[in-house]
Amino acid sequence: MHLKNLKKILNEVNISTIIVTHDSYEAFYMGNKCGIILDQSLKQFDIPYNIYHYPNSVEVVNFLNRGILIEAKITGEDSLENTELGTIKGNFFKKTNYRLFS
Repeated sequence: MHLKNLKKILNEVNISTIIVTHDSYEAFYMGNKCGIILDQSLKQFDIPYNIYHYPNSVEVVNFLNRGILIEAKITGEDSLENTELGTIKGNFFKKTNYRLFS
């Protein structure tokens, strides 16, 4: 309830705010944009949806603890082969023009 109220107030006053947390659920709920900092280095900065669905490194996946990694060979923009599950088809590449600062 406190987060909901805080988010409402911050949106109403329309000010930029930096919130530091170790809780990714809290960060994704509160943030329009989020940064993942590991080992004193910014690993990914993006909107929460992109960080969750398109993590840019194994480090970010492990930090978020949101998936199972499998070894595979990239054979095209829409396929992975030689996995424990056979050939997997899907959209594995996200093209973006996102800039860190505008």
